[in-house]
Amino acid sequence: MEDLGKGIKAGKVAEPTGTKVAMIKQDILAKYPESLYLPIWLVKTNDTTYRRFNYDIDIKSKFDFGLVNLASLIKDTIKPSLSSKVQRRTDIVVTIEESKFGEKGKSEIAEMEDGIDLPYLSRRIFDVVDNPFSAREYANCAMKILETEIEIANLKSNFGFIVNEIATAYDKSKRDQEKSIFESLANDHRIILALSEDKKLGFKIPDKETIPISQYPNLYNSYLFDDLDVTTLNGLEEQIAKTIDEKENVIWWFRNKPNKNWYGVKGWRKGNIYPDFISAKKGTDGKLDLVYVIESKGEHLGGSEDTIYKKSVFKAINETNKQIISNNISLVKFKVNDKFHFEVVDQEEVVARIGLLFA
Repeated sequence: MEDLGKGIKAGKVAEPTGTKVAMIKQDILAKYPESLYLPIWLVKTNDTTYRRFNYDIDIKSKFDFGLVNLASLIKDTIKPSLSSKVQRRTDIVVTIEESKFGEKGKSEIAEMEDGIDLPYLSRRIFDVVDNPFSAREYANCAMKILETEIEIANLKSNFGFIVNEIATAYDKSKRDQEKSIFESLANDHRIILALSEDKKLGFKIPDKETIPISQYPNLYNSYLFDDLDVTTLNGLEEQIAKTIDEKENVIWWFRNKPNKNWYGVKGWRKGNIYPDFISAKKGTDGKLDLVYVIESKGEHLGGSEDTIYKKSVFKAINETNKQIISNNISLVKFKVNDKFHFEVVDQEEVVARIGLLFA
């Protein structure tokens, strides 16, 4: 028996597999149902009807890229830069839409032989304006001015740099117009920030979510759902979750999901901002006081363009939500919460900032 026992090795304990459904806790549904509705932008179609804000319809369709003054750009910016400093194609860094171009975009410029490549210019403009016919028209117009203003040898040897400057100008025009159009809609009260029970208009946190079955228990007391897959939290998120969960005046909190079924905040750029955490706080009387929408940023992302944009969108929401809700109470069938605060929290100030929010 001893020899037989030596041949037996302890097997590895198998990890749980499969999924389970986590539900919003019943006591929260019963006591704080108003806290589960979150604000979104709606477009006013007439005095009594609304629809959801749509980037393609409400922003993109109003672009006017004719505002890019190619003649001035080439004469006053590009041409002087060529005469003051020799620009070589291998020194160029693609500065716009890097998520689209990536390393491929950089190598296209670096490896392109000296020469004029009109299709390349057209393609770079198309990446911004998203219309092949307009892109070709703008490229042809730019080429006519370039051939008039810049010597052919200089144009050939610096074509990559020139293309980058032109594409950057179109991208800047797009960014400026996005924000300007959005602000115009808001100032004219053609878009509002509202809550609604109507599923086609408003947003309510889903009653349930499907999560993997895990061997790691959920030790958070104030999580909105009756279970959590804790393995989905990274280091920064764990720190935020622990800090929020320890606050006595927290009713609930949950980790938002970056997909269409969960809470997405729209701004003036295409796509949604999916904030990391949402949490409800109660007052000294035990009633709902405020709902926080929190986006967290690591140290290396604190000053990025993406972070600056999100802070700008959150600022716009914080400045408009109270007024909009009170002026459009007919949108809701019962009194829902209209007190929200949206915040981007940097990693180095997580504990201190959340401490202030839940003070």
